[in-house]
Amino acid sequence: MILASVLVPTAAHALDAAEPTDPSVAQGQIIQLPAALLGGLDIAALGHTITSNPAAPGSELGGLDVDLLEALSIDVGTLNIPLLTDGTTPGLLQLGDLGATQSFSSSPSQTESVASSGTITSGGAIDTGAIDGSTNPATLELTDLFDQLAVAGLTDAVLDEASVGIGALASRATSVTGTTASEYRVADLNLDLHSNLVAGLATTLGSAIQGTVTPVSNLAGPGGALTGLATTLVNTINAIPDVPLIAAFEATGGTVAIDGIDTVGDTVVTELLEEPVENTTGSVLVDLNDGTISVDLAKILVETGAGADLNSLPANTPVLSATTIAAIQQGITSALTGTHPNSLNGKVATILDSTLDSLGVTITVGVDLTNPLTGIDLLSGDVTVAGTLAQFAGTQTPAPTVTTDIALAGLNIGVLLNPVVSAVTTAVATTTGPLVNTALNSVIPLVQPALAALTGPVLSTLDPVLQGVLSGVATITINEQSAPGDIPGDSFTVRALGIDLLPAVGGGVSLDLGSSTVKAAAAAVAAIDAAATVQAGTSLPVTGSGWPANTDVTVQVTTAGGGIVNDPVPVTTDASGNFTLAYSIPRATVPGTGYIVTATDGTSDAEDTTEVTAAAAIDAAPAVQAGTDLGVSGTNWPANTEVSVQLTAPGGGANIGGPEPVTTDGSGSFTLDYPVPAGTPAATGYTVTASVGTQTATDTTEVTDAPVAAIDAAATVQAGTNLAVSGSNWPANTEVSVQLTAPGGGADVGGPETATTDASGGFTLSYPVPASAVPGTAYTVAATAGAVTAIDTTEVTAAAAVEAAATVQAGTSLPLTGTGWPANTDVSVQLTAPGGGANVGGPETVTTDASGGFTLDYPVPASATPGTGYTVTANVGTQTATDTTEVTAAAAVDAAATVQAGTSLPVTGTGWPANTDVSVQLTAPGGGANVGGPETVTTDASGGFTLQYPVPASATPGTGYTVTANVGTQTATDTTAVTAAATIDADATVEAGTDLAVAGTNWPADTEITVQLTAPDGANVGAAQTVTTGPLGGFTLDYPVPAGTPAGTGYTVTASVGTQTATDTTEVTAAPVVVDAAASVPAGTNLAVTGTGWPVNASVSLQLTAPGGGADVGGPVTATTDEFGAFTENYPVPADAVPGTGYTLTATSGAFSDTDTTEVTAGDPGDVNTNAAASASASADATADGDPSAQAAAEAAAFSDATAIASAAADASAESAAEAAALTAASTDASTTSTSTANASAAVAAQAAAQADASDDVNADASTAADSNSAASSESAATADSSTNASSEASANTNAAASASASANADASTDAVAEAAAQASAFADATAEGSAAADPAAEAAAESAATATSSTAATADATSEANAGAAIAAQAAALADATTDTAAEASATSDASTSASSNASAAAIANASTDASSDAVATADASAAADPSAEVNTNASASAAASAQADDDSNASVEAAAVAAALADATSTASAAADVTADAAASAAATDDASTDASTTATTDANASAAAAAQAAAQTDATSTSVADASASADADPNASAAAAANASSSATASASAAADASAEAAAEASASATAEASASADAAADPTGDIAITIKVPVLERGAKQTAVGTGFEPGEEVTGVMTSAPIALGSQVADDEGTVTFTWTVPSDTDLGTHTVTLTGASSGSVAATFQVVASGLATTGGEVQGGWIALAALLLMLGLGATRIARSRRPMVQAE
Repeated sequence: MILASVLVPTAAHALDAAEPTDPSVAQGQIIQLPAALLGGLDIAALGHTITSNPAAPGSELGGLDVDLLEALSIDVGTLNIPLLTDGTTPGLLQLGDLGATQSFSSSPSQTESVASSGTITSGGAIDTGAIDGSTNPATLELTDLFDQLAVAGLTDAVLDEASVGIGALASRATSVTGTTASEYRVADLNLDLHSNLVAGLATTLGSAIQGTVTPVSNLAGPGGALTGLATTLVNTINAIPDVPLIAAFEATGGTVAIDGIDTVGDTVVTELLEEPVENTTGSVLVDLNDGTISVDLAKILVETGAGADLNSLPANTPVLSATTIAAIQQGITSALTGTHPNSLNGKVATILDSTLDSLGVTITVGVDLTNPLTGIDLLSGDVTVAGTLAQFAGTQTPAPTVTTDIALAGLNIGVLLNPVVSAVTTAVATTTGPLVNTALNSVIPLVQPALAALTGPVLSTLDPVLQGVLSGVATITINEQSAPGDIPGDSFTVRALGIDLLPAVGGGVSLDLGSSTVKAAAAAVAAIDAAATVQAGTSLPVTGSGWPANTDVTVQVTTAGGGIVNDPVPVTTDASGNFTLAYSIPRATVPGTGYIVTATDGTSDAEDTTEVTAAAAIDAAPAVQAGTDLGVSGTNWPANTEVSVQLTAPGGGANIGGPEPVTTDGSGSFTLDYPVPAGTPAATGYTVTASVGTQTATDTTEVTDAPVAAIDAAATVQAGTNLAVSGSNWPANTEVSVQLTAPGGGADVGGPETATTDASGGFTLSYPVPASAVPGTAYTVAATAGAVTAIDTTEVTAAAAVEAAATVQAGTSLPLTGTGWPANTDVSVQLTAPGGGANVGGPETVTTDASGGFTLDYPVPASATPGTGYTVTANVGTQTATDTTEVTAAAAVDAAATVQAGTSLPVTGTGWPANTDVSVQLTAPGGGANVGGPETVTTDASGGFTLQYPVPASATPGTGYTVTANVGTQTATDTTAVTAAATIDADATVEAGTDLAVAGTNWPADTEITVQLTAPDGANVGAAQTVTTGPLGGFTLDYPVPAGTPAGTGYTVTASVGTQTATDTTEVTAAPVVVDAAASVPAGTNLAVTGTGWPVNASVSLQLTAPGGGADVGGPVTATTDEFGAFTENYPVPADAVPGTGYTLTATSGAFSDTDTTEVTAGDPGDVNTNAAASASASADATADGDPSAQAAAEAAAFSDATAIASAAADASAESAAEAAALTAASTDASTTSTSTANASAAVAAQAAAQADASDDVNADASTAADSNSAASSESAATADSSTNASSEASANTNAAASASASANADASTDAVAEAAAQASAFADATAEGSAAADPAAEAAAESAATATSSTAATADATSEANAGAAIAAQAAALADATTDTAAEASATSDASTSASSNASAAAIANASTDASSDAVATADASAAADPSAEVNTNASASAAASAQADDDSNASVEAAAVAAALADATSTASAAADVTADAAASAAATDDASTDASTTATTDANASAAAAAQAAAQTDATSTSVADASASADADPNASAAAAANASSSATASASAAADASAEAAAEASASATAEASASADAAADPTGDIAITIKVPVLERGAKQTAVGTGFEPGEEVTGVMTSAPIALGSQVADDEGTVTFTWTVPSDTDLGTHTVTLTGASSGSVAATFQVVASGLATTGGEVQGGWIALAALLLMLGLGATRIARSRRPMVQAE
């Protein structure tokens, strides 16, 4: 019988009993392959079982024979590949749990069959628990199939690996009475891909991510928020008042470092690569670390609607359908471009956000401490602010920490740290924090487009390749069902997985897993089953089923032609309709196939077929002499079975000897020497009988008395050698013929051979046994001489043989094996060309082992011509064996004919072992040294490779270079020529700031080359330059080396194009340091100094010395170089410098020094120059009497033209004087209108001028050295831009606030009021030493007001005969609190002798904090008398507010007006008993800043709220873009104080050359409206922008004191909450009134920490606003406008000694006030 066509049985097949044509069949198959691919392998090895009914009902349980399967290779397309792999070697299937699976089949009846395969129980049920718990999936490797798709290039670059992970699986099918059912189960199904394209993303992600963090890195750059905070801290420290007798502080500069900002990209990528990114459902994972794409096919199938889960899919569900592949593509796209948390964008955003938040920030401010009395340096140190970016953003607590390494005996370090802590806290809460947070938040939106630029090209390239490869490499079907199934007839098959490899290549190759096939009859049918073969002389087993029960059935065997073999035999069925029968086949039956077995019960018939084989036989010698042995042989007996042989006398007589037993061999043959007893009667007709059970065979012989002719053959002979035969008792001298025949009476083997007997009747013969003789026993040797015959038997063993491999590659060795040769003997082996051609290599000699075997690797020359029919011949003496082989082309290597040194040599190889590493080495000509290498390359599945072999740039040009490739002993060579390497040649030295000459040769022609200079530490120096080569590959380039590049050797110049590079080195020498001073400079002005070639970002000290090596003149001044080593600085030349040539300016930085000379010319004697704020404020409002003192004061203020000395003759009307004060030569539309009443409230305008900002963007660069030329000072005052680069060259512009503030009322009687007021205005800086002796005339007072030194630190030691109260008041105005945000709210306390008018109480608050109040609070003491000896210094901006009004009779009305002018509180009820001339008070004072609506209304009666008008005028916009909200604080920096005083622009880019900007125009056009009761609003509600504001009533107070905060600008009815920090104290809630104002009053707790505290008001809808105040120790606070006497006295003493230093800083937040 035969199995189904898919089965390939072998001779000993375990499944032979089953009959696929039976009514009921079951077949289980673990692995199913096409029969043609099995190469004769027993299908049982694949885990196949089959049963059938009635032939083999079973049941059967089978498994995989892994050992056999490991040796099986199959053809897929043109690829021959092992079926199994261990994951490290080529192969299709890695078994995993599949290796332990089983198959099951059972056919208990014709109407029932069950089959299953996979992970099943011993009873054939699917083992669900084992499947679901499996952990070792099988893997279907698809990578090696890619080349069969003809897309090798694409797959190598884009998609180079693919495999399918297959979890434990099973299927089961049943058929009962024709009805089938099935089930399947698969634990899991995954697809793993690898893409070099995806893997490449990991190398580019870092730089892409790094590019998005620019907003954060910019925080530490110029203009960045952290840089701004550093500057704020510098200013904060500089604003700290000296600690008397202990220390003065000076901040030397601040630096900002964000640790790790430059490696954020790499940091993010490192964490990102730890886990794959995935799509939204997790069905697709992309591992960017190695380029692996993992697809959960089970999830994909569910997501695409194929079914509820992997094990409930419809029949024949395709796994790699177009829909599935599209879903995979979408999943990859989602993972790489989506924004969900586990996508690339999502993970990068999360990691990047966390990384940025955690970056450490360090702000370091250098601080110098000096002795305030001696100026001697004490020590230097740092104040450090450290925290994370999140802490600086205010999104993470605690706040950044502030520390210092400064320690000085007697110094309370809190004096230094508390203001810094407060500044940091405030900045994080209000300015820096939001800006840092904004920068952090701005990064993430940049990530997605940056990543899209990388992933977009990857996806667009990957998608089509993915589609093409996945659809072409395999089709996979889950729950595959087919009917009909794998068994002929009406069968049904179910498979867990049906796999078709390369379906479009030659029809594909099926590799199915877990197949179960069943069929069963709907009803039983009568059937018989006869054994497939039966030996004649034995009985044929026959079984029947499906017959009627207990019925007689007749069985008959006939030949194919209908001939009767034996009589019919009846048999009765049992109760089930079955029967068994042994039908006797006669011995004489002719062997053959097609015998028909028929059964019938008269109603039903059934038949089967069988084959009859030859009957068992014996052959005895024809005669034997009594007393000798009878030779007997037998064939066709049961193998390895004992046969009994008996000799009997003729005619059925008695036994003669015996019986003799003999055991057959594996082929059923035997030989026996049967002893015939002596004395046995001579006779013919003796019978020899052999028997096994019922099986018998007979032959006859003759017993003689005389000797019998006999032969004796050797017991064994090797085919291909000679059989030794000898004879005896033959007739003498007679020819005997000898013939060897095959066992069982088979064909002749060789021969016949003849021999002639000798005289005694004997002979010997060597009978040649052909090498083709089949090994076996019972060969018969028969000798004949006429009627005399004799026989013997022998065994033929296998011939000596040589076996060569089917193919051998030329240049390799041909494996040979030999068997059957003489032991321990040399065998000669020779390969010859086809058709008996010439010898090819060889001969080779090999010695056999003790068993006659050998192995040999025969070297086949590489020159052998490829072809079939090569012959391998082995021989020993005359013994020869041959085999044939095919020689294939030798492995080859092909190198490009030429290669340039320093580039790569293209090398290709063919004919090498597949998937094997090949070593390639380039060697110099003539067998010289190795050149580079060796390089290793792995061949592809076809044995080819390509390699770019790097040839060192040092390789010597020449021909005859050898390229050698080898694998083991297999070698191939080629030659190439090396041409000269590309080179560059840079000049040996180059001076920083000049061009480095670079030349190149031997580069690719007409190609762009990139050249980069790098420092010894590897950092790039300058930008990369590109240059295009000429047609011969040469180029020249002048590479710009940046100025300031550090001098040194070891600089590297690198030229590159693609991977080709060349380098040279150079030395950078320092550029000569140069300092250049202006040719001349007027004394009292600034000397313009520039420098180049200095160390970058370094301090350069400038010192001017008198001619002839004389004394220092001013200075020293420190300049800071930029990144190119250049600087520009203004050196203030003292006004008292003696005119002359030969002044020397020396610049020094470390070891570098240079000098230049200049001429100092005389200053302008007609113009006493003053600090802008002081000069402009010292104007006079002349009455109708035209008093000369007023005229002189007005003249001093009116000099606003840089080229002219403008003067105004004060006529009888004060209007003309005011007009003169307002003139701006650079602008024609700046004017002021003064009424005929001649009274102007100077305080209002001065208040506007007094606004200052202590932040870093105060206009600190715009000042002019105040010399005797008034034009220079008014230039500074006219500066209209508050930016850091504002020019001091706006010669004619006078900001309205500055211009209009320059009013003072003088009368004709030289009243001390005007004199004192002018003195107060003149005190411009606590560090200056200028003085003015104020005589009783107002003119002298005005002149004093105009005095200033070149640093704007002008002081006027006004020794007044009449007024000390003014000095006291001015002193109060000048005081600044040592903390960062405390205003020295001070007013003058005078003695009983001071007149009310002279005690003009100019208590102008000078706040050093960023929230400084713009209110200048002043009070007046009506009973005080003037002290003639007062000598005091005041800040110009603050003291300018303390002006006086005079009328025509110098009486109390003037005094009252002065008092009103000095008042700065908008809530003050102070009034002035002014006459009709006082009503022009705010005409010029209603200065309107560019961002405010400030106005003032002056009434005609005695009340003029000048301070309110000034307050409103001073308001500027509090938005972040406003830089015009700052006026000068009088600190040690002249540039800051003068330029900011004139600041009129609220634009961040206000021009420094605005001659008469909107502010000036607004100021000049402001008008006063007379109403019954004059008032003006001073709070921020007047701002049309609706900004909220806060006013702190008591900027400095003690513990336990009452504090009040007023909030404005909130929505009417809005609930506003208040909180005081540091330690939070809730202030409760208030409801804003109709004006949007709320007031909070509370007591500062007695345990409150000393230092700065913040009050924050938060509206439900308007947001928050904050301000700070200072808590000081008992005795240090100011309350109600009074100044603590101790501080006043000490400060006054220091000022008079010229040792004091006062720094005033003003807020950048004009909407935050402190009163």
